[in-house]
Amino acid sequence: MSLSSEVSSFRPRRTLFGYDRRATEDFCDYVAGVLEDTSRQLERTESELFEYREKEQSLNEALLSVAKSAEAIKHDVHQEAESIRANARDLEELVAATCAHLSAFLTETLETLEQVAGDAHSRGETADSEAELQVREPDGFEEEPSFAAEPAAERKDNGPSEESGSVLGRMRPYLVDPSDRPSPWGT
Repeated sequence: MSLSSEVSSFRPRRTLFGYDRRATEDFCDYVAGVLEDTSRQLERTESELFEYREKEQSLNEALLSVAKSAEAIKHDVHQEAESIRANARDLEELVAATCAHLSAFLTETLETLEQVAGDAHSRGETADSEAELQVREPDGFEEEPSFAAEPAAERKDNGPSEESGSVLGRMRPYLVDPSDRPSPWGT
């Protein structure tokens, strides 16, 4: 039975000069105790509710902060990735241009060497004088043996032998055509 139904159904006994004082006081003490217990329970519940609301607010603020941080990190990662892709494209273009320049330089140098070797051979110079026709390497490169200095026994009178091939012919595998190289970046 609830307190409200007990209060509404309470009918103190009647006595000669009114109501039974003892029964009325006992009932009032009982109601006061129930109200006091209910009041304490209400305060505890309100206190717990306040703590839960504070925790909820703290969690909401933490979630918002994490979401902002995640968004900032995501943005930074996308910018860094784009920067890396741009740098990779620039490096790819630099490598392609360098390969093209080096290939052109090598072709020109080899053609010049063949021409000098052919001119020297047509003039009847010996292998010793051809050994003097070395190309000066740029600083930082080790000197490679000159292709123009072939032993005289390996050459025929009409130029470089077909078996050994010309200097340019022997170097063709090392020439690079930048358009033949696949791009690692898909561009």
